[in-house]
Amino acid sequence: MVVRQTFGAAGEAHGFGAKRSVPQWNPQSAKPKSDKETIALAELPLEVVQTLLTEDDRREIHEAFSEYFTRPVSLQENYRYKLTTAIGELHLGTITTKDQGTRFAGILYPSTRMWANGDNVAILPWFVDAHLTFRKALHIRIDSRTDTSISITYLDSAKEFDSNGTLIWLGKPSHWSVRPGQKAKFTAVAGVDDDGDYQMSTDGHPYHWTAADCDTGEPIEAR
Repeated sequence: MVVRQTFGAAGEAHGFGAKRSVPQWNPQSAKPKSDKETIALAELPLEVVQTLLTEDDRREIHEAFSEYFTRPVSLQENYRYKLTTAIGELHLGTITTKDQGTRFAGILYPSTRMWANGDNVAILPWFVDAHLTFRKALHIRIDSRTDTSISITYLDSAKEFDSNGTLIWLGKPSHWSVRPGQKAKFTAVAGVDDDGDYQMSTDGHPYHWTAADCDTGEPIEAR
């Protein structure tokens, strides 16, 4: 049995009341090469976790990382980000394998501001230039924030750059336009849309909206 401890996502994230399950990062294979089972710490009884952690020769490092990367930081304590930035930079080296050497593309870890229901992603420039394609940018305003929710307003959107590399803002957020007399059906669909956007349901699952003409069934694209 292999026990997986994901910094900030296994034990610590659930302390924030996260509603999503612990991500499964192991490679998926139709024919497993091992009969060993992988279990997240958050899925085990506390006494079992304590026993397993006592056998972890890197326990102090793991616990320190969990603490630093999941520590709430107020606006007056932005200096605390320097520590996690330094930890991250120390680990962005070369991955040595038998076949080839490669580099880390970036860092992903749960966001304490979203109670571990979302992630912080920092991607290095070399990976962005080589592998990512721009889809769109959104301009939003945060109207209010409570302990359990964030209220936002979409202000503008952009889907391309001008010749100088500046975003071309459309002057409005992406939306559906319905002709006079046209009837449309809107459906909530599990998962993300074609641009990777989504909303989060009350039970912690991503979903997005689709629209279709009621008479023809043809999809109505948001523009």
